[in-house]
Amino acid sequence: MNMKMTVRRKLLAGFGLVCVLIVWLVGFSYYEISKLNGTYTVIDKRVPNLVNVKELEVLIHRQVGSMRGYLLTGDETLRKNFEKAHEEYKKISEKLAAKLTREETKQQLAELDLLEQQFYELGQKTFDLKAQNKPEQYIALVTTTGRDLTTQFDEKENQLVALQEQEMKEANDNASASVAAVERLIIIVGLLTVAAGATVQLLHQPLDFPPAIGAVGCGWSDRCRRFDQDENRRPQPGRNRRAGRFV
Repeated sequence: MNMKMTVRRKLLAGFGLVCVLIVWLVGFSYYEISKLNGTYTVIDKRVPNLVNVKELEVLIHRQVGSMRGYLLTGDETLRKNFEKAHEEYKKISEKLAAKLTREETKQQLAELDLLEQQFYELGQKTFDLKAQNKPEQYIALVTTTGRDLTTQFDEKENQLVALQEQEMKEANDNASASVAAVERLIIIVGLLTVAAGATVQLLHQPLDFPPAIGAVGCGWSDRCRRFDQDENRRPQPGRNRRAGRFV
């Protein structure tokens, strides 16, 4: 009875170990997958931000083209395009600023907005000079201050793009690391589960002796039994002599 209880306890312990490993694997996998979904959510948010930065670059270059076109031709449509590009820039910049989380990225965007505002004010000055018919002065502004502002804007825009790409790379690296951790854990827990199952199987098998060992054991027992019977039947001289002496 004690042996059966011991084997039963071992079986229960083995099955319990397997269940614990499986439950732990499921729980850890769920945690890692949830974290992985959060990481991909971060990546999904970074992509529109990067697109917005590229849109800001397009709008500032549209302002440059519209300003130069208006100064050359005097077409009012180009001046309206200049104003429209400025308004679109402000809307996209405000929307982008609301989504940014890092202080460094916010600072880069603020500097970019300042350069755009300075270029917009420069455009208004050149328009006024054109209205005053002073081509030498507005050409000087465009070729000096205007060129410097656009160069600085391109540099800041490239830095902002680099920051966004770096954040996306970090998020992607974190996602790859999480996937690798889950894969390693599944392999380890799988091996432990197989080992636990094999142990339970070994404990479950009865301890049966081979037929040869049983035959030898039985033969040896019969010999011992016959030997004892012969010893009891054999006369004992010492006991008879003591018995005759008392008679």
